[in-house]
Amino acid sequence: MKKSISLLLALMLLALGCSTAFARSAEDDYEKALALLAEEKYQDAVKAFDELDSYLDAPRYSMYSSAMQYAQNGLYAIAVQNFTSLGDFMDSPLLAVYYTALACEETEEYETALQLLDEISLYKDSADRLLTYPEKINARDYKKAVAAQEASDLDAALSLFKKLGNYQDSASRLKEVEQLVQRYAAEMGSLSESGEIVVTDELRYHVEQVLVKCDGDLEAAATLLGL
Repeated sequence: MKKSISLLLALMLLALGCSTAFARSAEDDYEKALALLAEEKYQDAVKAFDELDSYLDAPRYSMYSSAMQYAQNGLYAIAVQNFTSLGDFMDSPLLAVYYTALACEETEEYETALQLLDEISLYKDSADRLLTYPEKINARDYKKAVAAQEASDLDAALSLFKKLGNYQDSASRLKEVEQLVQRYAAEMGSLSESGEIVVTDELRYHVEQVLVKCDGDLEAAATLLGL
């Protein structure tokens, strides 16, 4: 009987020791995984957290690390999905907004990116990015305006160059386009009583024909029209 009790006690102590050792091991592994995350070694962090199964917040840290890895590789849409799924875990809500803005940058949707980062202007490099958007918007619109001019898209070219104001040579380009249109408008009776240009389908067609003939070269078109 005494031997049985002694054996039982020994087994209990052994089990307690194993349990304590496991807890210490899991705690150590957890701390190592957190260190990998802090060092931005996201792939290694995902693996380390996955090996911990459901220990503490390991599953959520695994998803967080995975999202950071996607973001690091420029896969912003997947990263945002993961951060959104994590709810208010750590800075996931801020990261979801931040990487949505970066995704907008890639598609030149700078106005949307500006609105998003303005809400989190103190987070990461948001403030610095916000300062770059006015120039990026102008550069994008200028490129569109020139393309519209070369494609003889009269309405778009006029609208964009007006919006651009004195950006680069927008003012001179606008003046050339307006002169070109005004000459045709006068010849075709497309000026309003106040002298405003009325862009009719007929006027647009004739101006576009001249621009096409001149390969979008405004100076050549003006010469052809005697401007």
